[in-house]
Amino acid sequence: MQIPAIQRSADRAMKIMSADVEDAILALRVLFKISNIVAASSLQNGMTRDDLHVTDLSVVSRIEHVADCVALNLRQLSAEDLIVAAWSLNTIKLDNQEYIEAVMNEYGHRITEFWADKASGAPLKLRIDDIAAMIWTVGSHRDQYGWSNLSLIND
Repeated sequence: MQIPAIQRSADRAMKIMSADVEDAILALRVLFKISNIVAASSLQNGMTRDDLHVTDLSVVSRIEHVADCVALNLRQLSAEDLIVAAWSLNTIKLDNQEYIEAVMNEYGHRITEFWADKASGAPLKLRIDDIAAMIWTVGSHRDQYGWSNLSLIND
């Protein structure tokens, strides 16, 4: 799968600064596939995610480029895509919390919109099962990193 925003970036040390929604959706699929490989590998080898670390910096930088494409377009992604992004980033374990914090901030923004829409009687953009899945991913990040989006849980 080729992601145009990454093809335009010749330098692996550079951060992706521009990506469209199509790039983000393709990148999300890549992240999801990588995370499934990591999860399956850990199960087959009797390892935990803590045992899995990517040490090849060129591989890490390319995975970060993929994550950049997603992070640049969080507002345009569906709730389901956000949940997949959060799970994938947690499973891959990039040791870079900025990606996960961006997803958590987007969760908070969408929950705030949900309550405003509910109060005004406007059509709801989120379903209750989306909110439950968001809360579940917040819990998984708390287990992984020791922090949480408390305002999301409290809302």
